[in-house]
Amino acid sequence: MALHFTQWHFISLTGTSLHSMALHFTQWHFISLTGTSLHSMALHFTQWHFISLTGTSLHSMAFHFTQWHFFLYNGTSFHSLAHHFIQWHFTSLKGTSLSTMALHFTQWQFISLSGTSLYSMAHHFTQWHLTSLNGTSLHSMALLHFTQWQFISVNGTSIHPMALQFTQWRFNSVNGTSFHSMALQFSQWHFNSVNGTSLHSMALQFSQWHLTSFNGTSIQSLALPFTQWHITSFNGISFHPMALRFTQWHLTSLNGTSGTSLHSMALRFTQWHFISLNGTSLHSMALHFTQWHFNSLNGISLHSMTLHFIQWHFTSVNSTLFHSMALHSTQWHVTSLNGTSLHPMALHFTQWHFISPNGTSLHSMTLHFIQWHFTSVNSTLFHSMALHSTQWHFTSLNDTSFHSMAFHFSQ
Repeated sequence: MALHFTQWHFISLTGTSLHSMALHFTQWHFISLTGTSLHSMALHFTQWHFISLTGTSLHSMAFHFTQWHFFLYNGTSFHSLAHHFIQWHFTSLKGTSLSTMALHFTQWQFISLSGTSLYSMAHHFTQWHLTSLNGTSLHSMALLHFTQWQFISVNGTSIHPMALQFTQWRFNSVNGTSFHSMALQFSQWHFNSVNGTSLHSMALQFSQWHLTSFNGTSIQSLALPFTQWHITSFNGISFHPMALRFTQWHLTSLNGTSGTSLHSMALRFTQWHFISLNGTSLHSMALHFTQWHFNSLNGISLHSMTLHFIQWHFTSVNSTLFHSMALHSTQWHVTSLNGTSLHPMALHFTQWHFISPNGTSLHSMTLHFIQWHFTSVNSTLFHSMALHSTQWHFTSLNDTSFHSMAFHFSQ
């Protein structure tokens, strides 16, 4: 193959094929690779996803490791590496190995860490994903700046004495009293369960939060600007009296009668996530729909709308819907579509996610395919297409299909 491979997702590749290829490998996703093949390759490895690699292979490599995804590693291999580790995804690491490393840790994802290891490190922790942490370790650390972290379980008392600025954190379970006493600015946090009274008493600015369950009365009484929130369940009447600007919200379930509340609101709906909505409510709205996530919609409602659809996520759509629409479709996520619906469309398809399309429909299309995600595709489909393939994610493909293709593969 004389193709340039960049930013591809490969699930299974043989070590010998990588050894013989003289290609430039960058930002690939490899699930299983043999350590010897990596040892013999003199390529520049950057932003790769490795699931299982032997510690010795990393020890012998003199590459620059940046923004890699490592799942299983021996602590000693990290101790001996003198590389700069930034923005890595670690699932299991020994506390001692982290304690001895003098590296700058930034934007890492740690699943399990010992509280003592975090206490002894004098690094700057920023944008980390911590799943389980001991409350005492957070309480005793007063030198770190916590920003954009993901905490699943935290003790309310530990959060209370800290005078740190909490921004863009993900909390699943928090005691309402701890939030009541904190005078911190809460922004872009992910809350799954919070007591309505605690939110009512707080005079903080709530922005870009993920709220799963809330009492409608508490939200009605709040005079805060709601922006980019994730709301899962709401009473339709709670939306009606609010004169807030709704932007980039995630709504999972709305009452059919709530369509009237949406109809009466003169707000601009942008980048919202709707799972289930009544088709009639969408038909009556004259709003500008952009970057919304729809899972189930009535084809008739979409047919009658003359809105500009951009970057929407559709899971199940009627094929007739796409045939009749004369909209510009860009960056849509389509999971299941009828092959015939794709054939008559003269739309420009860009950056779409298709899980299972019919090979014949793709064969007849003369569209420009860019940044698509295909999971299962017929090899003959690629052989016959004269399209420019860029930034595609292939999970399973026949080797013969790669051999016959003369496309330029990038990213």
